Amino acid sequence: MKRLWLILFVLSFANSQNTIAVLDFKSNGISISEASSISEKLRTELFNNSDYRVVERDKLEAILEEKGLMQSGIVSDENIVNVGGLIGVDRIVVGTINKIGKLYSLSARIVKVETGEILESVSYEHSGNLSYLLKTGMRNVAFELLGQEQQEILTLAIIPLKNKGKEEDAFYAYGISADLISDISSSGLIRVSSQQDIENLYTNSLSNDELAEKLNVRYISTGILWKIGELFQISLELYDTKNSKVVWSDRWQEKWGNLPSIKSKLSKNILNNLDILTKKTEDVAETGNIDAYEFYLKAKYKYEKSKKTEDVEIVRGLLKKAIDLDKKSPNAYHLLSGTFLRESRFDESLEITTILLKEQLQNNVKSKEIGKTYYKIGDIYFEMKDYDKAVEYFSKSSKIADEIDNKKINVYALASLSLAFTEKGEFEKALFYNNRTLKVARELNSPRWLNFSYFSFGSYYEMKGDFEMALDYHKRLLNTVQDSKNKGELSWAHGLVGDTYIKMDNNDMALKHYNHSLNLSIEINNQIYMADNYKDIGEIFYNTTNYEKALENFHMSLTTAKTFNDEKLIDEIKGLIGTTYYDKGDYVKAAKFGHKGAQDKINKKDN
Repeated sequence: MKRLWLILFVLSFANSQNTIAVLDFKSNGISISEASSISEKLRTELFNNSDYRVVERDKLEAILEEKGLMQSGIVSDENIVNVGGLIGVDRIVVGTINKIGKLYSLSARIVKVETGEILESVSYEHSGNLSYLLKTGMRNVAFELLGQEQQEILTLAIIPLKNKGKEEDAFYAYGISADLISDISSSGLIRVSSQQDIENLYTNSLSNDELAEKLNVRYISTGILWKIGELFQISLELYDTKNSKVVWSDRWQEKWGNLPSIKSKLSKNILNNLDILTKKTEDVAETGNIDAYEFYLKAKYKYEKSKKTEDVEIVRGLLKKAIDLDKKSPNAYHLLSGTFLRESRFDESLEITTILLKEQLQNNVKSKEIGKTYYKIGDIYFEMKDYDKAVEYFSKSSKIADEIDNKKINVYALASLSLAFTEKGEFEKALFYNNRTLKVARELNSPRWLNFSYFSFGSYYEMKGDFEMALDYHKRLLNTVQDSKNKGELSWAHGLVGDTYIKMDNNDMALKHYNHSLNLSIEINNQIYMADNYKDIGEIFYNTTNYEKALENFHMSLTTAKTFNDEKLIDEIKGLIGTTYYDKGDYVKAAKFGHKGAQDKINKKDN
């Protein structure tokens, strides 16, 4: 069986284009495990930054073992070409890594298997720790091997402004910080860590350098907002972790009447001091009404921080006041619409956003804001499953984004177009927009959008029934997420890979990834993921007739699902438990869980 699997694997690569394998680097002065990590990181970077299909290390080892070869024994160019032919790839990468003191010296080359020609060779040196070599150095090596120019992407984490005033004034610092993160990241000129990632990691015990390493950024912005009477005292600092120094800091005062402009001033200060050309960006059309903006900030803070369902109506009331005071406030409209969309109240969500669009078109609002609103309307139609209307509005959004060269809006629109065409069953159009999405995601160098793009590709190939290609892209997503330190995303990614293995009838690999997903969801106490994980694991055991293990996991899933009261999921799990008891021959317990045939069995037995 193993031999058949290997043959099928090699044939699948032989019948596809743009395939590449990376042999483990030969090493001197570092451990085998460190050399293996360097080779694996190069696989990931080639995986993420090219159209190559990259052979995974475990599959490479399995093929070589089957052929009686070891990676360490492959030394000559002739051997390299022969191995490439055995694996069924077009290109093969080999290299060496040496360390003397703190200096890492690396060389690598790509060999064309068909001719033995060396297509590209790279030499790279790094003095410092292994962590930087893995995070940054191997990306540089990958780009050189691919013959691509790598534009330096500035990376920034904006730590939410610290409220130094009264607790009741905390909403000012929170709302302005959230909008600041959104504003700078939407420029498309810099990669900004998400607010969620920062909140998951940030504690006062972490230094700027430690935080930067965990978030994989170079610059850290920190500051204070202090409301004293009718004045705001503001301080801001920009720290460069690469050079370990503060590159800019300032403190100033703003009158309360300048509240709507504070975020824009913060944004321009950060961008200017990073030498980013702000002329390529458009200012967000902030409301000029102070009271309206304050209502919006209060609503945003309450909506994000409160866990009480009754508070949603208070939030809506605040947002309606903001809109009544200033009908040109896009953020208030979008947040109000979003509160209804989250509850699947589509008509109300659509009505609010359509009113905003009408206001924007009548008042000649900047194109960026109109493009964003078109996207929001498309998103509502997508959730309504009206994919034709969704395509119409996503296309309008993308057209505007192209015209103003706003990659952030465009990547949203293009990715959504790919999903909409996938849902419509128009797979070639979906593939076209998938490719455009991936191109923009790479230009942005955004892990988040690379992941979205890989997910879209995976969804496309799953619906086409090409599970090998779906698995390839879902693993790209998993590899990218592993660098993010976000356990929630990592749990989801492992579950996604597990789902794909299920479709390929590979229960062992599916179980491995479901268990990874479960362990991570337990660590972060994500009850929704835990319930799904237990259910998925239970189904594997059920399908392999291990009913005891199946019931153990189904009961855990049921107990967990009851904590967040998902009635649909609870009914599904009860059905699985009932079916398992029925197949096990325990008709009494099967009937207890609603199995219809079980009661008939009990009645016949009584008669």
